[in-house]
Amino acid sequence: MKQDVRWFQRQTNAFWAGLEALINMAMQIISAFVIARIIGPAEVGISAVVIAAYSMVVTFVNTLGQDTLVQPVDLPDETASSYFWLIFYVSLAGAVLFAALGGALTYVVDDPRIPIMCFALAPTVAFMGPAGVIHGMLSRNKCFRSIALRVLIGQSAGTVAGLAAAIFGAGAWSLVLQQAVGAIVGVAALFISSLWRPSFIFSAVRTQSILHYAIPMAFNSLLVVARYRVFTLIAGASLGATALGQMHIAFRLVDAFRDLMSSAFYRLMIPGFAGRRDSKNDVWSYYVRCCSLVAVSSTPVLTVIVVALPSIVSIVMGSAWVPVIPAARALSLLACIHLVLAPSQALQIALGQTRKILWTTSLGFIATALFVMIDAPKNPLEAALVWSAPSLLTYGVLIIQVRKSLDVSLFSIIQPALTPIILCVISGGVIYLATPWLNIDNPILEGESVLLLTAALCGTLFFAFLRQDLRGVLSTLGIKKAPTER
Repeated sequence: MKQDVRWFQRQTNAFWAGLEALINMAMQIISAFVIARIIGPAEVGISAVVIAAYSMVVTFVNTLGQDTLVQPVDLPDETASSYFWLIFYVSLAGAVLFAALGGALTYVVDDPRIPIMCFALAPTVAFMGPAGVIHGMLSRNKCFRSIALRVLIGQSAGTVAGLAAAIFGAGAWSLVLQQAVGAIVGVAALFISSLWRPSFIFSAVRTQSILHYAIPMAFNSLLVVARYRVFTLIAGASLGATALGQMHIAFRLVDAFRDLMSSAFYRLMIPGFAGRRDSKNDVWSYYVRCCSLVAVSSTPVLTVIVVALPSIVSIVMGSAWVPVIPAARALSLLACIHLVLAPSQALQIALGQTRKILWTTSLGFIATALFVMIDAPKNPLEAALVWSAPSLLTYGVLIIQVRKSLDVSLFSIIQPALTPIILCVISGGVIYLATPWLNIDNPILEGESVLLLTAALCGTLFFAFLRQDLRGVLSTLGIKKAPTER
């Protein structure tokens, strides 16, 4: 009976975590495709500068509560409430800081609207930190339904507002409005859906136990987000507004899937690793299953993206966005490696290896800044390649760190993902070579044919060679009971 209850909980958690990822990805794609086509590359480039700075500030204050509250074994209400109010004051300081950044950002792209945009977005920063604490309490209690509803309501409202603003000619303000409305509505939905409310008490002593690992994790998340944002700000000086907008959309097309799948995987994996951390054998067994889950569920989608990008971009976005295609393809290949290593990153978080995480992230941040300053990119593809080199360096360091933690070989860490990757490479290669032979004049019909053929070939190969892996994936998701699961 107890095992049946745990199976049902895993199934429910997997559903809501997956729904959150799908909703968020859908809203991101609408933003990337539709709004970007309406307002054009130059306006996207201007808004990208503002949103880059906004994301760095929000990520820091949000992460202080969102991920770190899952770690403590015991978390009294007095401690949680004290931490809530501490993060609230930190968020207020973050809002003031972001409002003051507007003038400095005009040195990247000279546009008088940028300081006003920063001032308009600043008040939302004050609410993102406390929302992170609520989010952390919900994650701690595995209330993934409330988290998914926040994404559904907030992202939908933001996307509708941004799309309406773009249609009425708001230009770069459309994406800024999307951020503001999505943040406000999402935070309101999160507070309403949460049963926990902070008490009006504050004790600095009680927050010290959380801050011990919250601050390294927050700086790590800041470096992760700041890496691309700083890359954007530095590259913008050599790319110009139009090429910067094209580069930004190339990243968004891939990152919308990569980041949101990673988020869903982390929601499922971190509690799973944390519950098994006392047994290295159980951790390794769970790691193998998670690696198979990631590879089987994500590599086919990335294959479709790589093969079908020309049709998707030309049909949906128009000729102004053609330079996005080669850059997005390069980033899709990098995203495949990133997702395959998602269990490694989740494992380090669950084991509390904050110093290792922070060191690796710092290395990636410094290497990226150096690469983009030394080799200033002139087009979106060059920018994608400059971004990829330090990324591969950090992935190598991550694999070495996990090998030491689990005491396994380097090859065994990626072995569960090799077969799905090889099958996807075969599928993508066959469809890519066969596309010119289709001789379909209608671009929409050609795009649909490429999508269907790629999906069908991947599905056939997966069913033929990965039946055992598919059963393991269903078990990990909780859709199929695993007899050996403890």
